[in-house]
Amino acid sequence: MFQVDSADASVAETARTGLGTIGFFNDDVAGAGTVVSAEIMNAIMKELMGLVTVIGGLALDKADDTQLQTVLGAIRALVSSATDTTAVATDHSRVVIASTAGRAQGIATAAVACGTVNADGTRAAVIASGNASDASGTDCLTAASLASTNAGDTSAIVASDNSVISGGQNAVIIGSDGAAANGDQSMVAASDGDVDATGDQSACIACGTVVGGGIETSGISSAAIGVTGGIVVSGASSVCLASDFDTDAGAQSEPETVFGGDGNAITWRIVSTTGKASFEKLRVNEDLAIDAGEGTAVLDKVPTGYAAAQAKWLVIDIDGTDHVFPAWAV
Repeated sequence: MFQVDSADASVAETARTGLGTIGFFNDDVAGAGTVVSAEIMNAIMKELMGLVTVIGGLALDKADDTQLQTVLGAIRALVSSATDTTAVATDHSRVVIASTAGRAQGIATAAVACGTVNADGTRAAVIASGNASDASGTDCLTAASLASTNAGDTSAIVASDNSVISGGQNAVIIGSDGAAANGDQSMVAASDGDVDATGDQSACIACGTVVGGGIETSGISSAAIGVTGGIVVSGASSVCLASDFDTDAGAQSEPETVFGGDGNAITWRIVSTTGKASFEKLRVNEDLAIDAGEGTAVLDKVPTGYAAAQAKWLVIDIDGTDHVFPAWAV
């Protein structure tokens, strides 16, 4: 698109006249015909120039005959925008829908029904979110979330608040508040507080934190499930299950770190001496070593009322009460 530049072009626009009787062009050669005035040609030219420069943000280029196509492609992608879209930046492969101060600046990105959000990644989307949520990774999604940041590749934050994926690939946070999933193929689900899956292929599920520390799965293929308190599961292929590690200044006092050793380890804590815990089968090593916290653990002990010929037994003595687990020794 370019502005007329012939030698006889006027340096100033012809003054506009008052609106006459409106009608249509007439090409009746035998009759008077319709005079195509400079006034109407200037108006058409300026409208087209405005599309390119104001709407499209492009500089006029006499050698480019596709500028209007580029601009109209962007307009096609900009659907049902709210009036307050001061931060909108779109192109033909970017879309902002029903947003207030939303932004889609990446390649093939979308911000849908959002407020104060950024979709700046490649093939990234922020959907039904607000309060500074963003999707800046590649192939990533932040959906139905508040104040969440997703910079991971092929990752998702769904129905979560104040959650972060800063570097993990194929990571996901679902239904959580204040969580982070920064390991590759890591996950945090249905958790609350300072919960972070930093190890590759690690997960924190149904966890919550208390005063004194967060929960972290830093080992490869490690997991924390149903855990409350301040712990770190650092061993590979290790898991902490259904435990209450209270790091508050109360009566309970537990280490803030649970080491998984060389891997294939399981850690749990029985909080109540009157409660019951049982496994139908628990596979353990002959050289099993357990810190029971409030008591001792013995492998292959025959508890009262059980026959010695029966399977291996793991007995944890907590304050004089035996908690018995049938076990298979390997």
